Amino acid sequence: MASAAEDTLNSPAERKQELRSALRRRRLALSPQQRLARAERACRRLMTCPRLRSARCVAVYLACGSELSTEPLLRALHARGVIVGVPVLDHRPPETGPRMLRWITLRPGAPRIVGLHGIDRPRFGSRITRSHIDVVVLPLLGVDPRGYRLGQGGGHYDRWLAGLGARPWRVGLAFDCQRLSTAIEAEPWDVRLHAVCSEHGLRHFGLPPE
Repeated sequence: MASAAEDTLNSPAERKQELRSALRRRRLALSPQQRLARAERACRRLMTCPRLRSARCVAVYLACGSELSTEPLLRALHARGVIVGVPVLDHRPPETGPRMLRWITLRPGAPRIVGLHGIDRPRFGSRITRSHIDVVVLPLLGVDPRGYRLGQGGGHYDRWLAGLGARPWRVGLAFDCQRLSTAIEAEPWDVRLHAVCSEHGLRHFGLPPE
């Protein structure tokens, strides 16, 4: 009879952790110069998307570590006069439940401070409600052929995305090496992306339009 430890081997959670580690290695295999050049190309390609061109309010992650930098995208959005929101986590005590994600405005040249998990955030900013966001640009470690994203595992974006319909339009931004050729094991609460953009261009996942 298998032990409890043996029963957990190759469990969905363990497989996802192994996949996360492999995907982090893929990203780290890119030199800083490669990451910068590919981020510029990916953000340039995303800005050609009609959804971005027509959006008045766009929520964008601020990159941390080896994530694809969104700085070129932020500059382009600000140049067009778009309202830009960036994510922050509330500071509720752990015993009251998981920290919740919210979005605040990032203005051009606004000073930043280091927030939770070492991620930058604006020193000042006004809160943006979900109903005002036209497009949300999401970080990811991997994305499968159906548009399911694999995140860091904290669940912050999953909780924020829960219950969404077609709006806001959801696009992942990542290096092409983060695209997966096989499906990941999606959880009931997982929300598909409408598209993913890499240095090679934009790929849509065929979700129904709004």
